[in-house]
Amino acid sequence: MSFLILFGILSLLVGLEEINYYSHQNKAKKNPYSLYVQSSGEEGDNLIFLHGLAGSNRYWQKQINNLNVDFQVMAVDLLGFGKSSWPDIEYSIDEHVSAFSETISKALPTTPLKMDKINLVGHSLGALIALQYASENPTLVNKLILAAPPFFNSMNEVKNSLKEISEIQSVMSLNPVLAPVLCYFHGALGKFALPFFRPFLKEFPEVVKADSMLHTWASFHGSLENAIVGANIFDDLAKLRSDQILILLGDADKNNSQKDIKRLRALNINVVTIKGSHNFPLDQPLLTTRLIRDFIKK
Repeated sequence: MSFLILFGILSLLVGLEEINYYSHQNKAKKNPYSLYVQSSGEEGDNLIFLHGLAGSNRYWQKQINNLNVDFQVMAVDLLGFGKSSWPDIEYSIDEHVSAFSETISKALPTTPLKMDKINLVGHSLGALIALQYASENPTLVNKLILAAPPFFNSMNEVKNSLKEISEIQSVMSLNPVLAPVLCYFHGALGKFALPFFRPFLKEFPEVVKADSMLHTWASFHGSLENAIVGANIFDDLAKLRSDQILILLGDADKNNSQKDIKRLRALNINVVTIKGSHNFPLDQPLLTTRLIRDFIKK
């Protein structure tokens, strides 16, 4: 009897995997760099949001709801996450930027948005992608707002940072045996896996929790190891005018160091510290919205 129950559970997982995982794989085969875009607003300058690791466009929902009156807003699901395709690639920063660049170059002319200078807002991984895109296309970017950009030089720094936040999150994210299994589990079950992970995602809204299930081990770990660790943040910042850039940091973010903040301010970049964690856009949505609007409008 126990064998039949186990067989039934495995069959269910495989069946759900085909529905969820392979739908994204089929999308990736047709266009490996296809990104999902949510558009909102019809007037004003354009404004593009990029989420962080294991997020989706809905991470920025509160800011979007408050800014789509003043701006034409696009919120993008990054490659390998959310409703975008999940190709079997390395997920390097160059691959992420290429997918983003291709997507907006196609999306802007076919929406009310115009392909003039764009305003970019990115959180964490999204901040790194926005920064590299801006450094490669400085004439296309008006203002660049980087929320909680990570400053990791090695996987050991990542591990130590995650352990300070939560030992269990560190295991769930980085353990080479358990983490891929967990990714397969939530990849197979999709939103039905959420009750098992909800205790570890207490600080997130329900929509963010649900979308955090939409990725693979390849997209999560690949983006972490190949796009976040060792990112050339200061080299890319030096290619841009300091008055183009606003950096927002949470005062309780374990990823920040005084050394990095001093280096940022030495470049004459405007750095604003907000009360909150690495996810201060969720902790302080109205303040984050106001800072974004004021910086772009000034």
